Amino acid sequence: MAIHRSTQPMVVTNNVYGCSTSDTVTVTVNPVPTANAGGDIIFCSGQSGQIGVTATSGYTYSWSPALGLNLSTASDPTVTLTNSGTVPVTNTYVVTTSWFGCAKYDTVLVTVKPNPISNAGANLSICSGDTITLGTANTNGYTYAWTPAIGLSSTTVSNPTIVFSNTTNNPVTYGYTVTTTLNGCITSDSVAIIVNPLPTVVPAANPTTICVGQTAALTALGANIYSWANSLNPGSPIGTGSPFNVSPLITTTYIVTGTSSANCKNTSTITVFVNPLPSVAAIAVPDSICQGDSILITGSGANTYQWALLLTPGTVFDTTGAIVVSPMTTTSYIVTGTDGNGCINKDTITIKVNPAATVANIIGTLSVCPGITGLTYYVPNATPSSTYQWTITGGTITSGQGNDSILVDWGPAGVGIITVVETTNLGCSSDVVGISIIINPLLTPAMPYGDTVLCANEAQGIIYNALNTPGSIYTWFASVGGNVVSGNGTSTITLDWTIPGLTTVYLWYEESTVADTICFGTSDTLAITILPVPQTSAIQGVQQLCIYDTSAFSVTNSVGSTYQWIATNGTVATGQGTNTTTVFWNASGNQNLAVIETNSYGCVGDTINYTPLINPLPNANAGSDVAICIGKDVQLNASGGTVYNWNPSVGLSNPNISNPLSNPTSTTTYTVLVTDTNGCKKADSVLVTVNPLPIVTCFPSSPAICIGTSTTLNATGGLIYQWSPNYALDDST
Repeated sequence: MAIHRSTQPMVVTNNVYGCSTSDTVTVTVNPVPTANAGGDIIFCSGQSGQIGVTATSGYTYSWSPALGLNLSTASDPTVTLTNSGTVPVTNTYVVTTSWFGCAKYDTVLVTVKPNPISNAGANLSICSGDTITLGTANTNGYTYAWTPAIGLSSTTVSNPTIVFSNTTNNPVTYGYTVTTTLNGCITSDSVAIIVNPLPTVVPAANPTTICVGQTAALTALGANIYSWANSLNPGSPIGTGSPFNVSPLITTTYIVTGTSSANCKNTSTITVFVNPLPSVAAIAVPDSICQGDSILITGSGANTYQWALLLTPGTVFDTTGAIVVSPMTTTSYIVTGTDGNGCINKDTITIKVNPAATVANIIGTLSVCPGITGLTYYVPNATPSSTYQWTITGGTITSGQGNDSILVDWGPAGVGIITVVETTNLGCSSDVVGISIIINPLLTPAMPYGDTVLCANEAQGIIYNALNTPGSIYTWFASVGGNVVSGNGTSTITLDWTIPGLTTVYLWYEESTVADTICFGTSDTLAITILPVPQTSAIQGVQQLCIYDTSAFSVTNSVGSTYQWIATNGTVATGQGTNTTTVFWNASGNQNLAVIETNSYGCVGDTINYTPLINPLPNANAGSDVAICIGKDVQLNASGGTVYNWNPSVGLSNPNISNPLSNPTSTTTYTVLVTDTNGCKKADSVLVTVNPLPIVTCFPSSPAICIGTSTTLNATGGLIYQWSPNYALDDST
């Protein structure tokens, strides 16, 4: 039954003193509206529902709260809510219905169930053959459904596994979707899996067959990055890159792992075949020889051979299987053998060369008197460890057999023969060395021996010898300029040559003896060359110079001569070896310069001396440093010499006197060059510091005063002050 608005008139009567009046007022009665929020609803997070009822004409509606409503003034608004939690959430909405100012309320419950969280996992880029797990860990209460089902370990778990394969040459993308249900609420998520193909790795070796010690280059194609391992230990990489060099000692299989740009890996293998090296040997029996002998060296263990010296292994001198060598010193040889596989090996052999016997001649008297006894014959420069076998014809060995020296008694006139064979301690024997002896009263003595080339100033006290024969008398003779000092009558003399060079002088002797008969003879003549001695001139140069100054000195030049200069307390600056030199001394006083000339014959002349006077430098003194005020003069005072030169000259009254007046405008260092009476020079410096004038400001404390009163005068800008005039001042300073 509808309730309608009604209007009732109301009359008011006023009665005063019996008189009455009236008025009318109208009272309107409004009906109360009906409020209806509708039935409670339930939906999933993110979904919508409708609350309230159809609108009644004339009613106005207001919903609270307005959260999630599409229109809070509608009678039946649509509500959309989310629930990010894990349990249902109930929201209470109140509708207020108004009509003619009268209001009515009603409530409704809106329950929002949470949605399940669908997570198919992150998008991936994988390699063919990889096994991966989709989705996430299981959540209690959730149910799962995966599509498509191809390859999945299960379509109803939260995290199925799958093995992907790509046999093409290009990446293939797979998509999977998971649908998750919780209390009737459903969500879904998808994932994209990029399956990259595995690289096709193709290895190669160059060469595929090597010899021990050689290198093969392993290469690979089909990938971007390569890693190599030995098949015996595949988990330990041995190198990277292509090519990769290997030097296996035995036949070896290598595994190469290729990685594509998509970081997919594949492997392959390659085998390097290794041939062993030949067992090459160099054989010589024995492996030592005597110097001058030859030896056979044979190679074995290979097909072909090359021979070289160890010192020059790159220079092959023979390519046969056996060689004959005659080294003069201990020498090492390398034989390089090559077998049928082309494999090469080497061996080294050292041939020890023992020193040969060194005997070359026999020293002793070659012309003897018949019946002479006790003559010595020996091997010069004998080897102490050797033994010597002597043979005598025409005489008798009285002692020394086996040694390097023997004593011989000679028989009657005729020809004698002496031979010797040396055998070293290493078994090397010499050829037979022999001499013939003339046994005759007419002697033919050998030429005397001694120095044959002498400088004239070194030709005194020279010793000469003849082969000594016991019992013989030696009478010596010298050409002009020769004087036998001692030893005449014996086989050894001391002789002075007093003749200048260049000339040739001669020496000989007569030998006489008595054995079975009187024997006599004159020796061959020994020629001696006397060389000239340099005649060095006096040294020319200055007699006086200053310490540290360099000056030239010279002697007359002789063609082919060299000159050694010696400066006591000085230094030869240039010209050493020539006839002209420059020298400076670092000490004053009388010093010495000497020169020694050696001529083209190698003869050294007398030392020539020269004594120059080395003057000290003056005691230059520019005076003490001084400070002045700008605009003021100061007198400089230098001492120590006779001539003075100041620099710079700016601000000086005269730069060429010892005591010029200086009036610089800025701080200046003046240097004076002092020259003494010997012309020696030395410099000294003095610093003149120029100070700026102070900026003085003065002012009274009162600009005007009355007679009989005082004021204070003030000044700034200085340290010491002097007032003038000082009239009426209490203190002028």
